[in-house]
Amino acid sequence: MIDIESVSLKKSKVLLRVDFNVPMSGATILDDKRILAALPTIKFLMDKHEKIVICSHFGRPKGKIDEHLSLKPIRDYLEKLLKIKIDFLDIFRNELNTIYEKYHSSNNKMFMLENLRYDEGEEKNNDEFSKILSQFGEIYVSDAFGTSHRKHSSTYGVTNYIPGYAGFLIKSEYQTISNIMNKPANPLVVIIGGAKISTKLELIKNFVNKADTIILGGGLANTFLTALGHNLGNSLIENDMLKIAKEILNDLEKSKTKLILPKDFRISRSFSEDWIVNQKAKIIKLNEFGNEGMVLDIGPETQKIIKKIITEANSIIWNGPLGVIEKEHYSIGSKYIANEIINKNTPTIIGGGETAYVISMITEKIPSNIHVSTGGGATLELLSGKNLPGLICLNGKKR
Repeated sequence: MIDIESVSLKKSKVLLRVDFNVPMSGATILDDKRILAALPTIKFLMDKHEKIVICSHFGRPKGKIDEHLSLKPIRDYLEKLLKIKIDFLDIFRNELNTIYEKYHSSNNKMFMLENLRYDEGEEKNNDEFSKILSQFGEIYVSDAFGTSHRKHSSTYGVTNYIPGYAGFLIKSEYQTISNIMNKPANPLVVIIGGAKISTKLELIKNFVNKADTIILGGGLANTFLTALGHNLGNSLIENDMLKIAKEILNDLEKSKTKLILPKDFRISRSFSEDWIVNQKAKIIKLNEFGNEGMVLDIGPETQKIIKKIITEANSIIWNGPLGVIEKEHYSIGSKYIANEIINKNTPTIIGGGETAYVISMITEKIPSNIHVSTGGGATLELLSGKNLPGLICLNGKKR
């Protein structure tokens, strides 16, 4: 991977892929972290290059024009941040030749394309759409780490026509995650939560023999506990994953990696709104389940066990909450763990939007030792040891 700062590039027209898929209410941006994260690359390119065309997706328009998913409000917001005029290029409602002419004849320096996913060719990595995008740049720069696991026209296909380079955000994300994966300060503790094993299978497997300790929580821990023969009442269990869970347990038993599973739980009688919102959580131990009882969070004994492990850790990776964090009674365990990590000056990677949300529940100012990844699915795949197509193509060459 070659980044924009490590090579001397001639003054060029740049097609810049960013990830501006931000939460919005109407035309109001609710969280601008992804926009702010791209500013260093945008400013660097503004200073060094002739013209910059910014492109991004937004939402899921499924290959059709949807007025509610236009990038115009984001263009307006970026204009205010940068204090410059950004011409809007709508390649979906206008003739392409007209748009190309407007772009090439303009004296303006900054442009933004309309939502890329208005064309179904984007997500299909359609060669014709890739070629259309390539006409807006002599070089391609990606700072869209959050979509780098997708083999789309704007993240991969465009490098068939113009050479690709990494922006500062992608470089930072890749280096930070790779360093803690490949050269961790031991003990390395990996905390994996979330609802299902099926979504975290490769992640768990990748850290067997790499991590000193793997801590499992959330719904996926239920399946492992069931595979060990425990009764968990009417909790979420992936019955079709029990065989795989047993295989992973067998691999862990033969490895140097210690596995930690919950010893106690905060439970509800059901997942109905009345019970999980209005009823106080009941705390029970692993051997106290009857026919009822649904696991929705880890319990205080498990919290203390994890606290001790975190205290002794020199590197931490956390992906996935350990309970139903949207509900106050069942966010306690995850918030407890977040607080312990925040208060310990240990290099930590936080992967996934839900896990990042837990951190934000505790503090607005993220400590310097904690890297909150912008990636989501891309972070998960990189942590799982996979090669990401949107990174492989950033080698300074046409593919």
